[in-house]
Amino acid sequence: MTTQTKTTYTPGPWELVHHTAPEHDGDRAIYGPGKNPTFICDMNGGPNDDSETLANARLIATAPELLGVAKTFSQFLGVIGHHEKMKSGVDAVISKAEGRGE
Repeated sequence: MTTQTKTTYTPGPWELVHHTAPEHDGDRAIYGPGKNPTFICDMNGGPNDDSETLANARLIATAPELLGVAKTFSQFLGVIGHHEKMKSGVDAVISKAEGRGE
């Protein structure tokens, strides 16, 4: 029996956008895909924005892709076997990302 997890987040890919418009209170924002992209979050670096804020924004923007890679890797580990500890670690991260491992 296979359990299908319902996606409860905006599907990817997500895009990091650099804002300069006054209606945005942050310097960077992340949007979901589509003709009318879904707003994901604002990164409030402010006037003293630094490389850490940009690195965090890049990491958040790649979250859907990272989750997809983790799922593929978990399936691969299940097929080749003998990597139960690694597979359980990957599965724990996937569960946490999907809101099941909190």
